[in-house]
Amino acid sequence: MPKDATIAPLILSSDKTQLTQFRGDKSAWPVYLTLGNIAKSKRRQVGAHATVLIGYLPVAKLDNFTDETRSLQGYNLFHYCMGLLLEPIVEAGKKGVDIVCADGFIRKVFPILAAYVADFPEQCLVACCKESYCPKCRVQPQERGDLVKSVFREKERTKVMLEQKKSGRRFAAFNNEGLRAVFSPFWAKLPHTDIFSCFTPDILHQLHKGVFKDHLVNWCIQVAGAAEIDSRFRSMPGYPGLRHFKNGISFVSQWTGREHKEMQRIFVSLLAGAVQPAVLRTVIAVIDFIYYAQLQVHTSKTLLALETALKTFHENKNVFIQEGIHNHFNIPKIHQMLHYVEAIRSHGTADGYNTEASERLHIDYAKEGYRASNKKDYIKQMTVWLSRREAVSRFQAYIVYVAAKQANTTSQDSDELELDSDEELNDDDLNDPIVPVSKSTTGITTHSVSVKPAYPHIGLSTITTDFKATGFLPALKTYIRRAYPPPALPLFPTTADCFDVYKRLNISQPSLAAVNQASFVDRIRATPAVSGRGRLNNVPAHFDMALIQAEDERNNEATKGTYLEGTYSKPNFIFIY
Repeated sequence: MPKDATIAPLILSSDKTQLTQFRGDKSAWPVYLTLGNIAKSKRRQVGAHATVLIGYLPVAKLDNFTDETRSLQGYNLFHYCMGLLLEPIVEAGKKGVDIVCADGFIRKVFPILAAYVADFPEQCLVACCKESYCPKCRVQPQERGDLVKSVFREKERTKVMLEQKKSGRRFAAFNNEGLRAVFSPFWAKLPHTDIFSCFTPDILHQLHKGVFKDHLVNWCIQVAGAAEIDSRFRSMPGYPGLRHFKNGISFVSQWTGREHKEMQRIFVSLLAGAVQPAVLRTVIAVIDFIYYAQLQVHTSKTLLALETALKTFHENKNVFIQEGIHNHFNIPKIHQMLHYVEAIRSHGTADGYNTEASERLHIDYAKEGYRASNKKDYIKQMTVWLSRREAVSRFQAYIVYVAAKQANTTSQDSDELELDSDEELNDDDLNDPIVPVSKSTTGITTHSVSVKPAYPHIGLSTITTDFKATGFLPALKTYIRRAYPPPALPLFPTTADCFDVYKRLNISQPSLAAVNQASFVDRIRATPAVSGRGRLNNVPAHFDMALIQAEDERNNEATKGTYLEGTYSKPNFIFIY
């Protein structure tokens, strides 16, 4: 390989999607392409155009084949079409291709397929195996529910087995590994690519929708009862940022990935007291695994926690068998959890390969194009429509580039004129310090309240009775004593004093790189009961619970040894200035 050569790791994704909503069975099967050299934060932005559509696969019913051969012919059709789409990268991957890079230099680039993003049925389609087998390893179907790692599939070995099957030879390994008689898989000619190691974790379908919603939630509903689960969902108090399932979950007919995530945030606390400890430990292990798998920055510590959560799940999962809820765990999506740690180590964090991205791309590259067509011969019309949109987008980008370049040139000319007309800069001017402007110089979490208090000039007796803050005055005296030690100690407040009371405190939390979460605001509310007048109903009191980080010298025995160690619970939280 030349010294100036560059490898371009290709990331493919394909997913069949439904185009019609209420009637008809029109579908499209787009194939997307992006590069691993592009930052994952940019790849996930649809407007960045970092992912492109390279073609549509045919969605054929194959009615001319018998029921016994239709499925296999569908496999062959898929691999034949994918072979046509990826044919240009075969020679390019072997010999390289000269490309002008962004810095203006010409480099020889070798495009190599590095990752294939797809859901489980499509992974089996690519791997030429039956859906009752794993597309990555050679585990037997009856062993998928165990915490046992199997030997990975190999490209060359699978190619030899398919060639031997084509020659008519019979051998047990072909059937034992659940292979399909696809004699010309598209990945057989791709250079430097092991297709079985290209499969990436699918958080959306495998974890959110699969392990959690389709299995764990249903098992817990059978253990605790649908009426009890719905009652607990309905009785959950509202809180900003948390989804309130006011009608329960039994009557929801169609779920989205966002609703799965909202339910995961409260599911553990919801089950506390409704199921036995072994069931709760299993649920906690699954939720921990899902949250660790979604981290966008991983270390050896987080990967160890991911493995520990999976181990805890397998140690406690038999409680569902003992309760007669489920009699086996030979479930493909549960087995796929075994491959997460290895995939994260080899391909990076799982969020960079989530199928949520392709689901979002379907809107721009399939559904909108279908709506713009006359619904007849729609694939051809969608292609023309997308080509025109891309041409307009490229021209708009060119106009923006030219305008920015002209503005930059004008600014430089203006600066030169100013330097010519002004006096020469002396040494003192060049050495003037530059003070950076920052919103927070200390990095400490800030808080804020509204400009005007919701309850101005409230007496201490009202604060004690209506706001249930019985310890307010002693706490205020303690604060003043710490904040203003002698001799600057001010007068202590008395029962005759009045205070301004605010009903909400906004706490600005810092961003977390591990979850790619921008700075967000926690809102803690405290409002007393309001008596109804006329047609207005009574409004009950609302006091949010807050967990306060304790000081170093204090120790809360109630939270020692738990996840809440070092915090204090403050259920009646009011804000007084």
